[in-house]
Amino acid sequence: MLFSIVVINYNYDRYIRQAIESALSQSYAEVEVVVVDDGSTDNSRDIIASFGDRIRPVLQPNGGVTAACNTGWRHARGEALLFLDADDVLLPEMATKVMAVLKTTDAVKVQYPLYTVDASFNRLGNTFPTYGLNSKNIRRDIARWGYYLTPPQSGNVFRREFLDKILPAPENDLYVLPMDGYTTGLAGMDGRVATLEEPLGFYRIHGTNMSEAGQVKTVPKMREWFMRDYIREEVQGQWAERMGWRAPYRTDLSRFHPTVCKQRLIAYRLDPVGHPIASDGRWSLLLAGLWGTVRFPYLALQKRLFIAAGFFGIALMPKVMLRRIAGHVLSGGRKPSFLRFIMESLKRA
Repeated sequence: MLFSIVVINYNYDRYIRQAIESALSQSYAEVEVVVVDDGSTDNSRDIIASFGDRIRPVLQPNGGVTAACNTGWRHARGEALLFLDADDVLLPEMATKVMAVLKTTDAVKVQYPLYTVDASFNRLGNTFPTYGLNSKNIRRDIARWGYYLTPPQSGNVFRREFLDKILPAPENDLYVLPMDGYTTGLAGMDGRVATLEEPLGFYRIHGTNMSEAGQVKTVPKMREWFMRDYIREEVQGQWAERMGWRAPYRTDLSRFHPTVCKQRLIAYRLDPVGHPIASDGRWSLLLAGLWGTVRFPYLALQKRLFIAAGFFGIALMPKVMLRRIAGHVLSGGRKPSFLRFIMESLKRA
């Protein structure tokens, strides 16, 4: 079986060489490396060219991550496919261990955690996701929250046969659905997901990737993040019916996820007129947030109490105060002492 590693790059000249080298260094014999550059304006293309015929470069005008992944899928020839973000790095044994699973099971996706590192590749001491991955409760979690615990893009390998059914992914929505949310979500609806508990790569946190999710500073940015989940659930529902998957496909379950609900409630309170989800309201989101806080797994009791306090604060305080506090919480600014507790509650929500 041929394994395709598709490196997705946009202006990551400081990282891309290490990503490509890790793809070329796999211990599995049958690996092809496709590098899609999405219109970079830095030195990325010179670095890509330096690898010569060891890789297959695909250069295109800037169209976004989803467009780049669609292009990579079209050019890849392998029976298994990994979309590798250009700022991430693989361990040499990744492909060997993943292909052993794909050859002996009917899994459409194999997932594994990633070690976290900083921009300089210093270990941060944990893995991502932080909580342990498993394949037992995927459909149950989708039924409750609209999603399941899954790694970022570089921690998911897909069977080509499955990708050919669901790709290309939509590229031109008002709120763009990220490729990893699209592919991993539909794999979860299918249900045939295998999990390797051993980390098989490195996820680089440098302020402009996943960590951005916890640093949204504006209402439009909050809308962008929670609408991705909202649209992803609609797509999952459509595909569940189309493919005949026996899986729950109720939509808008992500409102019960504490982090998603927090963003929706803040965005609604600060700008209810421009809010993109008509069914949202202050009290309905407060109840959804409290319900999710009680039922969401992985949370200790103290954290649940902080999160619940945060929801009450968001829902009840005057808008002027909320605007000031939300700005501090979302930007990480200095906290006024007399509001320290409620702001800490908001930040943990």
